[in-house]
Amino acid sequence: MYDGTSSFAPFESAALSAKREPELFSHRLWTKLDGFRLQVYASEHLIRVSMDAPFEAVLSINRRDFLRGTEPTNLVIPDSGFPVFARDDSDLESDVFGLLTKDRRAVALINRVILDHNDSLHMYRGGLVLYLFETASPERVLSVINDLLALTRMLGGRHVPKQPVELPKQFCDLQELASKWTISDDVERDDAITGASDDDLAALVRAVKPRLPEINSFLDRPDDTTDLGWLALSAVEAEQELVRRLGA
Repeated sequence: MYDGTSSFAPFESAALSAKREPELFSHRLWTKLDGFRLQVYASEHLIRVSMDAPFEAVLSINRRDFLRGTEPTNLVIPDSGFPVFARDDSDLESDVFGLLTKDRRAVALINRVILDHNDSLHMYRGGLVLYLFETASPERVLSVINDLLALTRMLGGRHVPKQPVELPKQFCDLQELASKWTISDDVERDDAITGASDDDLAALVRAVKPRLPEINSFLDRPDDTTDLGWLALSAVEAEQELVRRLGA
């Protein structure tokens, strides 16, 4: 159990204008908690907590997840009335969704971590992410971590090793790059890109950018279940990072 010895306060001012501004988060904690990889990023007005615990559904609570395509439903979390967003009907039929909306313990945990209309909780097949738009005390952060861990266990999330990336046959020439750059976690992908050399980023952009129209067409298929989109996103963000460096 995390013992709370790492201080999150006092918070320093943080600029929120750009995704990869170094000052976006003034405090960072990466650790493992009971077998789950935990990441906590905090600034003066924003806290992001993520846990790598795969779930069987793609759901958002209180705010849409545009990257993963969750859409509004007519369903809400009991007591608080926080709206639920889902990617498709199968997510609403999952055991995870049933627990989120009907299990009193799960409902209580959600309503304890989400306090404001700007806060949001997102679950997907790679983990769980919570955004809190508040200036929180260390006690509040520790309480949130413990509640998310309890919720993850309750919903059946479990720590699993990263699986090998397998691309469709027509993209097999990108396999080596995909093994390195197929990263679904936003913060992990961001850190990998900002920590990479110019040569590595340029190699990624050169290989993937000309294939983006073909990749996008493939991703439009309703039966697509590959990780190809994460590789494409890494290439797009790598090019943005190179442009940023040139202008620095």
